[in-house]
Amino acid sequence: MSLKEDAAGPVTPTPNKAVLYQEVDGEKYEVNLPLTSLVDIKKMMSELGLPSYIDLEYFPMRAVIAMIWASQKAHEIHRIYPQAYDKQVGGKPLPALLFGG
Repeated sequence: MSLKEDAAGPVTPTPNKAVLYQEVDGEKYEVNLPLTSLVDIKKMMSELGLPSYIDLEYFPMRAVIAMIWASQKAHEIHRIYPQAYDKQVGGKPLPALLFGG
């Protein structure tokens, strides 16, 4: 077995970009891999007034916290993360509604 093979067969290199969306005209929107998080989820929890016992190991919970925080800070996101957003999204927070249990 060579370095380019494992027990399951040939090893293919991991891509360094992933396509998020492709327009009808072929234009692609890509992100660099591996994905990285630029957010401080504990700071977001504090700003939202959420209790510390929330399980941050559960990824959907982290995602929902980030989504709620982002909806409340939508009008400020371009200042908070200038490396990611160069335009203001709106003039006030976005209403968010969640379902589930």
